[in-house]
Amino acid sequence: MEPTNRSQDQTEFELHGLQHVDYTVYPYYEYVPNSIKPCSTLDAPALQPNVFHLLSCGHIVAVDEDDRHCARNCQHVVEWAAIHRSSTWAVGNEYSRIPDDHLPPPSHMQLHDDLYCETCTGIPIERYKALRPPTSELLPTAYPSFRRCLALTLPTIRSVTGLTEEQAKVLLSAPFSNPQHRGFGLKNWTHVLRCGHEVRCTPTRPCGYNCVDAPQCRGRYSLHTEKQSDVVVCKECVMRAELVYTRYANLEAARDREQN
Repeated sequence: MEPTNRSQDQTEFELHGLQHVDYTVYPYYEYVPNSIKPCSTLDAPALQPNVFHLLSCGHIVAVDEDDRHCARNCQHVVEWAAIHRSSTWAVGNEYSRIPDDHLPPPSHMQLHDDLYCETCTGIPIERYKALRPPTSELLPTAYPSFRRCLALTLPTIRSVTGLTEEQAKVLLSAPFSNPQHRGFGLKNWTHVLRCGHEVRCTPTRPCGYNCVDAPQCRGRYSLHTEKQSDVVVCKECVMRAELVYTRYANLEAARDREQN
């Protein structure tokens, strides 16, 4: 049994073993890690599931259930399958899923279900569940049963982290625009995120958990820093997620007016 335990521990470390490194030198002396640390990290004395998760689509979600295990569509699971199972499956949507035999074994950190992404579907989780009820023997469906998750919006950030509105807004990094093609410096370096957006962080910070790896993010390639366990919060994705809620709130308000 001992070799099996060591193998399981090694698997857990490969999946969840990203650590935070403190940078107190230029240009990172103003960098303060935020509390959005997806999936699970080694910041705590023992590995514990986190409320935030980074999905393979590049978006960050907050699990709104007691069960906070990582799921089959967490980004690190896709990476693990590619290394250990020679898998090339992408899990960017509900119709492209890694087969069960290509997934890491279930554990106190990992399950084989799916986490829901409101930003990708454009539908709030409550509306999605109403449109596509869980499968049953009488009414089978090909759609997976998603665990309830909320998109990363300012209200979600505030609710989970306890930050004020102003503190939450400070976390947002806006998309980078460089129409004059000016050169980069240590004070205005950018990060390329898994959601597909390139953002500029103020103050300058090391690469986050959600920075791309292939090719390497501009920040890590040029500044030679380790990835951190906290994320670079993409303002564009946060605003898009909030539009999902606004859109459906407007639709429901219009429906109520028609009924009255």
